[in-house]
Formats: sequence, C-alpha cells, structure tokens
Amino acid sequence: IRRLFYCKKWLFLVKNICGSNTFEEVKGYQFSTANESDLDDIIALYPYEFSWFLPKKILKDRIKKRFELKTKCLICRADNGQLVGFAWYAPVNTERLPSLPEKYKSLKSYEVTNLYISPLHRGKALGKQLNNYSEHEMYKHGFKLSIANVLYRRQASIYLHLKLGYKV
Repeated sequence: IRRLFYCKKWLFLVKNICGSNTFEEVKGYQFSTANESDLDDIIALYPYEFSWFLPKKILKDRIKKRFELKTKCLICRADNGQLVGFAWYAPVNTERLPSLPEKYKSLKSYEVTNLYISPLHRGKALGKQLNNYSEHEMYKHGFKLSIANVLYRRQASIYLHLKLGYKV
C-alpha cells in the first residue's frame, strides 16, 4: 500500500461517508458482491493499468488471493450476464499514512483499490452507483472514510471521484 501513497503517478482522494447517499439500480444492470465464481470474468475485464501487464496466471493468482483474504469486490453486470464493472475495497490503517490530514486519522477507513467500468458502458451512471453501493455496504460495516488512489492518466475516474464528493 505504501507504493500507492508515495508514487507521484497517483492522486490521493478522500471522502467522509455518512450512509445517507442513495443507491439506485440502473435499468439493465445488477449490482452485487463478487465471489470466486466471478474470478474469470473479473480477470477478462481487468484493464492493463491495474494489472501492470502481468501474465494472466499471475494476475489470476493475485485476484484469487484477494478473495482468500476476504477483500470486498463489488460488481456490476448487464442483464445479459456480462460483467461491465467492478470495484475492490480494503480496510486501511490510517496511522500508516503520513500524508493523511490529522482530522481523518481516527476514522475507520477503507481504500478503493480499483474502480473500473468498461468503456462501452460508461456514461450510464454505473461508476456513480457502484461507488454509492460500496459506500452503503462499507458504512454498514462501520467505515466512515473512503480513500481513493487514482492513476493520474485516468481522467474520467478523477472526474467521477471529484463529482462524488472526494477531496484532494
């Protein structure tokens, strides 16, 4: 995790969550929590900048390990069953983040490690609803702060997070 916070290619964003955001289904899509049966679909959709050009076998092993560690993955599928988006969430020890402002250090926090919507399905509020769904789920588990690290080249993701209330 240190790599993410010290690498200049990432933008560090935070958002207080209060459980009051509304999650609305999007017609033609379903949102749910992923499990290992979704593994192959997740790997097929994984963008190169998340996998850093890893061979599929290594990527599969790493994602499988996330499931074994019970890292939460929320997914979005089209009505035809096609996986069109996903987001991974993991608890964060804020004491280990020296650049995090002091006012956030006492909050139970999670990191959005990846949020991705297939380019063919963007512009349909799926990223917004996937984020809202995650905030709703994480708030139920006592989390109060969402932390996102966004690759600087992912302008659509940066715009989405800022629009959703994340602060730099």
